[in-house]
Amino acid sequence: MFAMRDTRQDSTGFTPFELIYGRTVRTPMSLLKKLWTEEKEDSQVKPAYQYVIDLTERLEETCEMAHQQLSKFQDRNQKYYNRHAKSRYLSVVIKAYANIQIRPEVSRQMTIY
Repeated sequence: MFAMRDTRQDSTGFTPFELIYGRTVRTPMSLLKKLWTEEKEDSQVKPAYQYVIDLTERLEETCEMAHQQLSKFQDRNQKYYNRHAKSRYLSVVIKAYANIQIRPEVSRQMTIY
């Protein structure tokens, strides 16, 4: 399950984890990579309200980009599907019979056009 949340989706361009939490997931391999390459994390301390504001902005930007990516993906799939689709015109006449039972001893039949 964790692997699915950490895999980038073609339709959105983001991982499900990024769309929910607004940051990339910290896997054991990413933590090891930071240790080996001696990368430093942003040590800037922010107040809680500033963190919430930044997170909200990041999530809104991510959501907008995901919507744009989804519309591109849907257009591409629609073009692919419509290559072999044929226009069909159907004329349908529906005649249905309903057997309505008002009381157990009386039964009526209705025709609906």
